[in-house]
Amino acid sequence: MSIINYEDLRKYVPEERLDQVKERLEILDSYDLSHITSNFIWKGRRFSPEQVWPIKIYYGKADRELAEKIEKEFRRFVALTVIFPKRLFTAGGAVDLYWHFLILHTKEYEKFSKSVWGIPKHDNVSLKKLLNNDDNSFGLRFNLKPD
Repeated sequence: MSIINYEDLRKYVPEERLDQVKERLEILDSYDLSHITSNFIWKGRRFSPEQVWPIKIYYGKADRELAEKIEKEFRRFVALTVIFPKRLFTAGGAVDLYWHFLILHTKEYEKFSKSVWGIPKHDNVSLKKLLNNDDNSFGLRFNLKPD
């Protein structure tokens, strides 16, 4: 399942970043998310993941076919963050729920983040970058300084 046309990448990625972006996208493309996707369905149990409830209500179902479509859209969303690392993107409803479900699997999310983005997505370095490398604003918002 290829999430992007590699020929079109040259339109969006500078030549000096092209090999790195291709490598990250190949990792993303082949990353095994089956354990997340196979649990991101309504199984009729009382304790199905809470992220699945809105999917079931909105779509009227939360089966394997829908979970696989949402996984594909999640991969496409992550691909955007790899191709355009300085832009902020917001994941749409179902994709955001899938992402949060992955985050709840903390060790797996850390492994995914290191593999695809090169760093854990929610570490202090990333937060500092989001705050424009301003130590004062970081301290004011979080009452601490990044490592």
